[in-house]
Amino acid sequence: MNTTNTISWTLFSTLLVLAIAFFYVYSEGLRRISRKFGLHERQPLFNLLAVPMGLALWGIVALLLIVEELTRPIGFQLWPYIPLSIGLAIFSTYVIQVLLLETQRKLSQVLLASVVSAASLLTAMYLVTASMKWFPKPVYNVIDWTFAGVLLAICLSWFSYALAARINFPQSFRAIQPNRPSVRYFRLLRKLLAALGQAILLMSAAYIAWHAVLLDPLATSIAPTYANLAVGSIAISLGVCGLLLTMLVAGLVLDKAESHARRLASELTEQAQILTHAHERDLLTTLPNRLAAEKHIDALVAQTTRQRELFTVIYIGIDNFRSINESLGFETGDHVLMLCAERIRHAMDEGDFVARMGGDEFVVVAPSCNSPAGAVTAGARLVDILAQHYELPAGSVPLSASLGLSMFPGDGRAATDLLSHANLAMSEAKKSGRNQYRFFSAEMAEAVKRDFVIQGELRSALGSGQFELFFQPQFDLEAHRLSGCEALVRWRLPDGSLRFPDKFIGVAERSGLIIPLGNELLLSACMTVKRWLDEYGGAVRVGVNVSALQFEQPDFIDTVLNALVQSGIPPQFLQIELTESTVMHDAETSLARFEALKEMGVQVAIDDFGTGYSSLAYLKRFVCQHLKIDRSFVRDITHDAGDRHIVKAMIDLAHNFGLTTVAEGVETAEQQDMLLALGCNETQGYYYSKPIPESEFVQRFLLSGLTATKIRPTVVAV
Repeated sequence: MNTTNTISWTLFSTLLVLAIAFFYVYSEGLRRISRKFGLHERQPLFNLLAVPMGLALWGIVALLLIVEELTRPIGFQLWPYIPLSIGLAIFSTYVIQVLLLETQRKLSQVLLASVVSAASLLTAMYLVTASMKWFPKPVYNVIDWTFAGVLLAICLSWFSYALAARINFPQSFRAIQPNRPSVRYFRLLRKLLAALGQAILLMSAAYIAWHAVLLDPLATSIAPTYANLAVGSIAISLGVCGLLLTMLVAGLVLDKAESHARRLASELTEQAQILTHAHERDLLTTLPNRLAAEKHIDALVAQTTRQRELFTVIYIGIDNFRSINESLGFETGDHVLMLCAERIRHAMDEGDFVARMGGDEFVVVAPSCNSPAGAVTAGARLVDILAQHYELPAGSVPLSASLGLSMFPGDGRAATDLLSHANLAMSEAKKSGRNQYRFFSAEMAEAVKRDFVIQGELRSALGSGQFELFFQPQFDLEAHRLSGCEALVRWRLPDGSLRFPDKFIGVAERSGLIIPLGNELLLSACMTVKRWLDEYGGAVRVGVNVSALQFEQPDFIDTVLNALVQSGIPPQFLQIELTESTVMHDAETSLARFEALKEMGVQVAIDDFGTGYSSLAYLKRFVCQHLKIDRSFVRDITHDAGDRHIVKAMIDLAHNFGLTTVAEGVETAEQQDMLLALGCNETQGYYYSKPIPESEFVQRFLLSGLTATKIRPTVVAV
């Protein structure tokens, strides 16, 4: 190998080592470490990465020395010069990495890193020169060559590091960057140019700095001479180059795997977000659902607790929404729900949260209502807006809504408490007549607890014989005799005390237990009549109250027939008593069932007449036998002309339809005589007897009957 080829190979090897080293650092090493690891985890990795970079930097010195070896023999004193020069090169690369990546990168830091790089390179050169032990000693041209080398090193270092790190380029530099689709390729090209520029300029600076050392033409190196120095230097450079190439390829493979993993993770995250969004959304109205509402309230509780603020939870239930689905269809019902959701959204402030809880129920979480006065205003506004007619393809539909309000923190400090309390208040609004709002109160919660206890006791009591029938007699005013009785339930508790209907019938109706309870009482009444017939040879008509829920059951007629069959009594001894509102809730169904009861021979009475909204057209068609006048009209009949005229009108209407009238709540002889004068057929009330146990009823009324003198009427002017 001639001298020219060796020099070319040496320079090319130097350039290749430097280019690969800097490209690895720019493209893979520092970028990967900074992105994947925290501050404390980076430190040991930086130390490790500084080793190949330092060896590459020191390789400049070793390779350039080969050029000098070709013109004169040289030796080296290895200790301490060579280890110090290698250590200094490694230390300088570490300092540069820290300055560029551990702190916020500024122009001053880049300049400092460039100075460290240039100073380290020159110091390593001088240490290697000193290890050669030249005689006579070299002369250093500090003014010309050293200054030029240092200046060039600073300039090239700043340019390369700034290009790699994209630090504070002028606007003109940033303006020439390509559009976004080719940014990745531009960055790769920029790193290659930075690495190549860094290698060329640093090698040039080192070469200039090396020739700043002026040796005497006859100078000789008196340090020990090592064989095959050229081969060793080339081996070092190629080894470092191979190491860096291996690290670079491994880094590229890992980067490809990481890119695929990141893309997969991104897709999974996106799908998870879609599923979460769907899981927390109502599909019909697109409003948040119950789960989202609970999360929002919990978050708002944490926020307002710190800020000591209030907010209101408004629970909304659409009144009688079931009738929309049943009469107009589910599609129309869905349309109404979407209109309701839209009205609620528009009625509340932008910062309020609206959710659909399911069915016909909505919730508003209103930070805007941060006072009782604000909650009242919002409640009244929602009641008014939701009560407006809904224009649908099938026509204009009137609806209303009942609202329950709970306030944080007074009514609860958790989502479950605030929602349940608002729901409870909404239920109270419905029970109070609907189309209104109610605030939650502690009394409501106590009532719910009592109802829960009673409901559990009811379930245990069913079928255990704890329910007894008490009987209140009814009298025929014209015939002066017992005409029938009404069976009223009492609950005999295990301790022997009685619980009256007002304490448990409401709970039974709300829980649905009124159905098995009503069926049990119906059969018990029929069995009582059977016992009277068997033991006393006679009986009277027994009226049994039937709740609306029990009457609406599809198998109600079969239940009545089964009671008659099991007891074996003639059907005329059984009378089914239904309130006016129950009958009119579904008038057509009531008509059909009245016909079925008539065919069976069972009598029917409309109870509490005058308190509902009966249609005269339906009243004419109802196949019933008795019309019971509510006690509220009887109470003041003796001194209130208005009540007298109302009762007279009811009696005349009933007689025109061929019905027998029964006046409830008679408590005085004057009321009895007035009703007789008005033409009423039968009466019942405390004037004759309160509801009494069966044994007492049999002894006082069923066996002995009623004396004529006790109910003899007096003449009363109407």
